Amino acid sequence: MLNNQIKALISLLSEKNSKNLTVIKNRLIELKPDSLPFLQDALTHENPKIQNEVSSILEEVRLQHLTRLWIAFASCKDELDLEEGSFLYSSYAFPRLEVQVYRRTLNQWADELKTLLKSNRPTVKPFQAVLDFFFHTLGFTGNKENYHDPQNSYLPAVIDTKRGLPITLSVIFLLITNRLNLPFFPIGMPGHFIVKYQAERENFYIDPFNGGKILTRQDCIDFLTQAGYGYRVEYLQTTGHRAILERMLRNLAAEYSRDNQSSAVSYISKLIEILHRP
Repeated sequence: MLNNQIKALISLLSEKNSKNLTVIKNRLIELKPDSLPFLQDALTHENPKIQNEVSSILEEVRLQHLTRLWIAFASCKDELDLEEGSFLYSSYAFPRLEVQVYRRTLNQWADELKTLLKSNRPTVKPFQAVLDFFFHTLGFTGNKENYHDPQNSYLPAVIDTKRGLPITLSVIFLLITNRLNLPFFPIGMPGHFIVKYQAERENFYIDPFNGGKILTRQDCIDFLTQAGYGYRVEYLQTTGHRAILERMLRNLAAEYSRDNQSSAVSYISKLIEILHRP
């Protein structure tokens, strides 16, 4: 009986009246998971309009599921898992994202770096070996040619292309070095995201967007002053994971807005709002 009802509802997706169509689509969504197999089959329906409506229903179901996962993730009262969150919101643009593939890649790079550090020449400082590995061996750099491409805000795309924004490059750098408990920390300056190296006898900053350029504290202060932000002590303090995720999402929303992708802006803004829920 239910199966026949689902089939009948799908056949009515050719309805031209928008109000009726909305009622039909909402009913099919309510009937999931029973309706999902029939909707999948209807993707090849002979009626193009039904095909399109089915695609939009399946996308809505997918986004509802992603939203539930994001709510559960963001509700954690402890420090959020930066890696998990970065891959989770990336599922918005990569519906078939295989997170385990990218985790294996990060693990492999960390293992290679560990081996490199163990065999490192005494004349080469450990932090320099790390920078050489990330920026020369792996070849990560800032995407200066296509800075406003939304792909720069998605970790899977940045891992694949080795091109990204200051914040995504910094996050990947940290995900690798944190696996080895190396003393690198995220610094979310206004206008530019960087990484801090803080060892017992050395303390400086690294600019992943510009090939791992080493910066002094005064360099950072000069940048902030020249960019019009002024200097405040908190600008060079370690940034929490929730704030990092929000900043990546805000970058993404800004790029989608630039491209006039209103539905994408709306959804990413929803993810940001969820991060702020008590």
